[in-house]
Amino acid sequence: VYIIAAVWLPVQQQPQLQPPAVSSPTKASTVASLSIPHVSSPPIAPPELEAPGFTEVSEPPPPPAQEPSLPALELKGSIDVSLPSLPSVGSMGHDEGACKPCAFVFKKGCDSGSQCTFCHLCPPGEKKRRSKERGALKKAAEGTTTP
Repeated sequence: VYIIAAVWLPVQQQPQLQPPAVSSPTKASTVASLSIPHVSSPPIAPPELEAPGFTEVSEPPPPPAQEPSLPALELKGSIDVSLPSLPSVGSMGHDEGACKPCAFVFKKGCDSGSQCTFCHLCPPGEKKRRSKERGALKKAAEGTTTP
Protein backbone atom coordinates (compact mmCIF):
# COMPACT_ATOMS: atom_id res chain seq x y z
CA VAL A 1 0.00 0.00 0.00
CA TYR A 2 1.45 3.32 -1.03
CA ILE A 3 0.14 6.61 0.24
CA ILE A 4 1.08 9.69 -1.66
CA ALA A 5 0.09 13.02 -0.23
CA ALA A 6 0.46 16.51 -1.56
CA VAL A 7 -0.14 19.55 0.54
CA TRP A 8 -1.54 22.64 -1.10
CA LEU A 9 -0.83 25.86 0.67
CA PRO A 10 -2.46 28.99 -0.72
CA VAL A 11 0.22 31.56 -1.38
CA GLN A 12 -1.81 34.47 -2.58
CA GLN A 13 -1.38 38.12 -2.06
CA GLN A 14 -4.67 39.50 -0.86
CA PRO A 15 -5.25 43.20 -0.72
CA GLN A 16 -4.93 44.45 2.82
CA LEU A 17 -7.87 46.32 4.22
CA GLN A 18 -6.92 49.68 5.58
CA PRO A 19 -8.45 50.76 8.85
CA PRO A 20 -10.86 53.65 8.52
CA ALA A 21 -9.41 57.06 9.17
CA VAL A 22 -10.11 58.33 12.63
CA SER A 23 -10.83 62.04 12.84
CA SER A 24 -9.77 62.37 16.44
CA PRO A 25 -7.38 59.94 18.13
CA THR A 26 -8.93 58.12 21.08
CA LYS A 27 -7.24 55.75 23.48
CA ALA A 28 -10.19 53.37 23.76
CA SER A 29 -10.61 52.46 20.07
CA THR A 30 -8.21 50.14 18.30
CA VAL A 31 -8.98 48.58 14.91
CA ALA A 32 -7.39 45.30 13.81
CA SER A 33 -7.09 44.08 10.23
CA LEU A 34 -7.19 40.46 9.09
CA SER A 35 -6.46 39.09 5.65
CA ILE A 36 -8.38 35.91 4.78
CA PRO A 37 -8.01 34.35 1.30
CA HIS A 38 -11.20 34.13 -0.70
CA VAL A 39 -12.68 30.62 -0.71
CA SER A 40 -13.64 30.56 -4.41
CA SER A 41 -10.15 31.43 -5.70
CA PRO A 42 -8.13 28.42 -6.96
CA PRO A 43 -5.18 27.40 -4.80
CA ILE A 44 -1.71 28.17 -6.08
CA ALA A 45 0.86 25.40 -5.87
CA PRO A 46 3.90 26.11 -3.70
CA PRO A 47 7.08 26.86 -5.73
CA GLU A 48 8.75 23.54 -4.84
CA LEU A 49 5.84 21.66 -6.48
CA GLU A 50 6.14 23.67 -9.70
CA ALA A 51 9.61 22.32 -10.45
CA PRO A 52 10.03 20.74 -13.90
CA GLY A 53 9.44 17.00 -13.94
CA PHE A 54 7.08 17.03 -10.96
CA THR A 55 4.04 14.82 -11.31
CA GLU A 56 1.24 14.64 -8.78
CA VAL A 57 1.12 10.85 -8.80
CA SER A 58 4.52 9.24 -8.94
CA GLU A 59 5.32 5.62 -9.58
CA PRO A 60 5.57 3.51 -6.42
CA PRO A 61 9.14 2.71 -5.44
CA PRO A 62 10.33 -0.81 -6.18
CA PRO A 63 9.84 -3.27 -3.31
CA PRO A 64 12.90 -3.63 -1.07
CA ALA A 65 15.10 -6.62 -1.65
CA GLN A 66 14.28 -9.55 0.60
CA GLU A 67 16.80 -9.73 3.40
CA PRO A 68 17.74 -13.15 4.73
CA SER A 69 15.78 -13.93 7.85
CA LEU A 70 17.57 -14.06 11.17
CA PRO A 71 18.18 -17.49 12.68
CA ALA A 72 15.52 -18.54 15.16
CA LEU A 73 16.36 -17.91 18.78
CA GLU A 74 16.45 -20.93 21.02
CA LEU A 75 14.45 -20.22 24.17
CA LYS A 76 15.13 -22.14 27.33
CA GLY A 77 12.51 -22.27 30.04
CA SER A 78 8.91 -23.20 30.53
CA ILE A 79 7.18 -21.62 27.57
CA ASP A 80 4.32 -23.65 26.15
CA VAL A 81 4.96 -23.63 22.41
CA SER A 82 1.34 -24.54 21.64
CA LEU A 83 0.20 -21.14 22.97
CA PRO A 84 0.61 -18.41 20.36
CA SER A 85 1.51 -15.89 23.07
CA LEU A 86 1.22 -15.58 26.80
CA PRO A 87 -1.42 -13.20 28.16
CA SER A 88 1.14 -11.51 30.44
CA VAL A 89 4.87 -11.50 31.13
CA GLY A 90 4.24 -12.97 34.59
CA SER A 91 2.51 -16.03 33.09
CA MET A 92 5.84 -17.61 32.05
CA GLY A 93 6.22 -19.93 35.08
CA HIS A 94 2.55 -20.99 35.17
CA ASP A 95 3.20 -24.58 34.03
CA GLU A 96 5.50 -25.26 37.00
CA GLY A 97 3.44 -23.29 39.52
CA ALA A 98 6.25 -20.74 39.82
CA CYS A 99 3.99 -17.84 38.86
CA LYS A 100 2.27 -15.28 41.08
CA PRO A 101 -1.47 -14.87 40.30
CA CYS A 102 -2.71 -11.42 39.30
CA ALA A 103 -5.29 -10.11 41.79
CA PHE A 104 -6.96 -7.78 39.27
CA VAL A 105 -7.38 -9.80 36.08
CA PHE A 106 -10.76 -11.27 37.17
CA LYS A 107 -12.05 -8.33 39.24
CA LYS A 108 -11.75 -4.96 37.55
CA GLY A 109 -9.38 -6.09 34.82
CA CYS A 110 -5.62 -5.66 34.89
CA ASP A 111 -4.46 -2.24 33.70
CA SER A 112 -0.95 -3.52 32.91
CA GLY A 113 -2.20 -5.98 30.27
CA SER A 114 0.51 -8.05 28.61
CA GLN A 115 3.24 -6.18 30.54
CA CYS A 116 1.87 -7.36 33.92
CA THR A 117 4.46 -9.21 35.99
CA PHE A 118 1.75 -11.42 37.49
CA CYS A 119 0.09 -14.48 35.94
CA HIS A 120 -3.15 -14.08 33.98
CA LEU A 121 -3.56 -17.84 33.43
CA CYS A 122 -4.35 -18.78 37.04
CA PRO A 123 -8.06 -19.39 37.79
CA PRO A 124 -10.15 -16.94 39.85
CA GLY A 125 -9.43 -17.25 43.58
CA GLU A 126 -5.98 -18.79 43.09
CA LYS A 127 -4.21 -15.88 44.81
CA LYS A 128 -6.41 -16.24 47.91
CA ARG A 129 -6.05 -20.05 47.92
CA ARG A 130 -2.26 -19.85 47.78
CA SER A 131 -2.24 -17.23 50.54
CA LYS A 132 -4.33 -19.47 52.82
CA GLU A 133 -2.08 -22.43 52.00
CA ARG A 134 1.04 -20.44 52.96
CA GLY A 135 -0.65 -19.33 56.19
CA ALA A 136 -1.55 -22.92 57.09
CA LEU A 137 2.01 -24.10 56.38
CA LYS A 138 3.43 -21.26 58.46
CA LYS A 139 1.05 -22.04 61.34
CA ALA A 140 1.94 -25.74 61.16
CA ALA A 141 5.65 -24.91 61.19
CA GLU A 142 5.21 -22.65 64.25
CA GLY A 143 3.22 -25.34 66.06
CA THR A 144 5.97 -27.94 65.71
CA THR A 145 8.80 -25.64 66.82
CA THR A 146 7.03 -24.24 69.91
CA PRO A 147 7.26 -26.60 72.95
